[in-house]
Amino acid sequence: MYEILRYSQKNDKEHLKGSLTEKQVQRARYTCKKRIRERIDNQERSLSESERERKQLEKIEKKIHEWENLRLRFSRLLRYTVELGPQITNLKTTGRIKLKRCNR
Repeated sequence: MYEILRYSQKNDKEHLKGSLTEKQVQRARYTCKKRIRERIDNQERSLSESERERKQLEKIEKKIHEWENLRLRFSRLLRYTVELGPQITNLKTTGRIKLKRCNR
């Protein structure tokens, strides 16, 4: 079978004339191409599954990163409001507020 496929791929008809008919050569070419297509399809399917998994992991990592950013923002905001507590009462009387950055 290997010889049939090898010679059919090379299109060496004169060598095949004595041992095989033209119909057998065509059938061998067809089955060879069909197997190659099946292999490629299977490889694409397995790649697409791994691609899907990779994309899902990327989405999850992105969400985790977004949540971390939100948590940091919220903690900073909370720190500012705790620090500004006395200054807010001061704002009511003076009309001014001093913002200072918290480096904790």
